[in-house]
Amino acid sequence: MKDTTQKILAAATQVWNQNPSAPLKDIAEAAGVSRMTLHRHFDGRDALLEAILEEFMQRIMTVYDQVEAMPDPVMTRMEQLLRRTLDVVEAHTFLLDVFEQSGHPQACRDQIEHWEKRFAILFHELVEAGWVKPGMTVEWAHALVEGVIKASHRVRHKPGALSMPLSDAVWQAYCAAVFVDRPERD
Repeated sequence: MKDTTQKILAAATQVWNQNPSAPLKDIAEAAGVSRMTLHRHFDGRDALLEAILEEFMQRIMTVYDQVEAMPDPVMTRMEQLLRRTLDVVEAHTFLLDVFEQSGHPQACRDQIEHWEKRFAILFHELVEAGWVKPGMTVEWAHALVEGVIKASHRVRHKPGALSMPLSDAVWQAYCAAVFVDRPERD
């Protein structure tokens, strides 16, 4: 039963990454199950989307757990947070459209709030270390994470737009917006 659920979730993610409006029959076909089997596991499109969102948020939280456990300098941890978050989002690109159209779904608001608090802790370490540009707020810095990731998705599909690996371009853009070249201490 769990294997079938995972097959359906993986198929839905793959299908919706290619076509966010694809019908459930396409997902059932990609998963190698009947529509009836799909509906036994998920009571419609919203339930399937909610399960994918839950899995997505869990992966993001795992990234935070890994980054927080690193003994590395704070700037290295922030870089790893951004690059690893990009990897998770790249596997779920259709969610960018979901978030764009309807904001953060109610089903994951608590997790997003927890995520923002964890981001704030790391950001304040960067402030203390002198890395953050004057006037940059944690709210703005967090919004820019989402912004550079969304921009990377658009640019990735434009021939010749990238002269470096995507994660390098994202990190470089984020650094230019948020950080000073060298830490400034009072």
